[in-house]
This record gives sequence, structure tokens and C-alpha cells, in this order.
Amino acid sequence: MAERFPAPSDAGGALGDLGLPEHQLVEAVLGDFKVDLVLDAMHREDAGRLLERVGMLDQADRACSVLAYGDLKRVELAVALANEPRLLLMDEPTAGMAPAERIELMRLAAELARSRGIAVLFTEHDMDVVFGYADRVIVLAEGKLIAQGSPAQVRADPRVREVYLGTGSTDP
Repeated sequence: MAERFPAPSDAGGALGDLGLPEHQLVEAVLGDFKVDLVLDAMHREDAGRLLERVGMLDQADRACSVLAYGDLKRVELAVALANEPRLLLMDEPTAGMAPAERIELMRLAAELARSRGIAVLFTEHDMDVVFGYADRVIVLAEGKLIAQGSPAQVRADPRVREVYLGTGSTDP
């Protein structure tokens, strides 16, 4: 299967790790994709559509280095979607974000995942995010699986309550 947009050569978790602080947003979404002018124009249109979907098209000519943190997270989401993945992995996607930004980013990710038929696996420590956006939750404590199920099932699980609110023991 050919990649639509190859991943940046120094792929990392955040745009800062990708070496993109001075890149404009369209270039950030395109990655290291070097093609002839016709294909370049097509891919720039695709990048523009992704930036539009994440609410960043109006800032497409700005450098990544001048964006607010929440805006960078939306650009990261566009970069992650550029290769049209079937599975989107998100490692603590809302870390360091204000509460309103967390809600907006996760709402956007959920909407895009559903509209594109993408499965999402995310790790998160913010329980409001977990219980608000996960269809299925897996809880680990000290590397051991202690609960899994719907958010309601996990929230009601006595082992989860004990480990996170009580004695902290992971023994059954």
C-alpha cells in the first residue's frame, strides 16, 4: 500500500519533536513529501482540507512555532490523519491542555474518527476525558490488568475504586 504522505523522517510525538517549529502548517501536514508540481498542488489541497477539518485553515500560512499549544495539538491531529490510518494512536493527547481545549480536541478527534471509520486507541490520565470519549476502557495498575469494559462498568468496578481511591493493592 502506497503512503499518501510519508511520515516525517524524524517522526516523534509532538510537532516540536518533528523538527517543524518553523514550518508552515501545510508543510507540517505534508511532511517530507517531495513531488512534481501537479502532485504537489494535489497534496497541498489535501493538506488544506485536513487543516480545514481541524479548524486551522485560516492559519495555514503561519509558522508552527507561533501557534498556541491547543492549536498545535489540532495540527498534530491533521498530521496523524494525513496517511489515512485505520488506527489512530494517541498518547495522552490532552496533556498540558486547558479543560476547554481538552474537550474540544477530543470532540474533534472522535468526530473525525467516526466520519473516517478510524479506530482510536488512546492513553490518558484525565478521567473526564477517558469516561467522556472512550467506548471501552482498560485499567492497568502496576502493569496489571485490573478492569476492562464500558466506561460505566469500569467506573463501578470495586477493584478500580480500591486501587485508585483506597488501599492501592493490585492483588485480587
